[in-house]
Amino acid sequence: MRIVYLLLLTVGLAACSGANNARNEAPALPEEPVETVEPIDLSQYEDFDAAAYRETDEVATQVDVTHDVPDRLMNNRAGQPTSYTTDGYRVQIFSSQNKQQADQIWGEAVAWWRNLPTPDQPDGYNPDGLDAEVVYMQPYYRVRLGNFTSRPQAQELLSLLRARFDRALIVPDRVTVRR
Repeated sequence: MRIVYLLLLTVGLAACSGANNARNEAPALPEEPVETVEPIDLSQYEDFDAAAYRETDEVATQVDVTHDVPDRLMNNRAGQPTSYTTDGYRVQIFSSQNKQQADQIWGEAVAWWRNLPTPDQPDGYNPDGLDAEVVYMQPYYRVRLGNFTSRPQAQELLSLLRARFDRALIVPDRVTVRR
């Protein structure tokens, strides 16, 4: 049996070896003169009418698009004011454990602000623009005015409020700023 395997191995290797006199060169082709051919005008043969395939204004398919554009821009509200909450300052004009007193002072502050002549109001405010709220922080109800991101802005309102509310003071707070 060994002899058969050895014989098959020898025949297989001989078949794979190839001829010894093989050349790696391609045979040379006879040289022919190059003919110059004039370009053909295909427009005289073309019968395609593009008018049948004109684009229409209709969209064939609905495509869902994912984007990073804010909703206020997509809904055509770019010019409308936006608001955000940040650390800032308010002017506190009253503090008490009595909610009715705090509500009364809040009403007085809003009425006083609306009756204030426009030239006396700080820049950027109008009669309806004063942000006034009653905040409960146990055990006190506090009346706070304004939404300011910087202390100098709050100082301007404080100097105006001190004429009416002598115990007014600037306090740090979370404020909602509208732009």
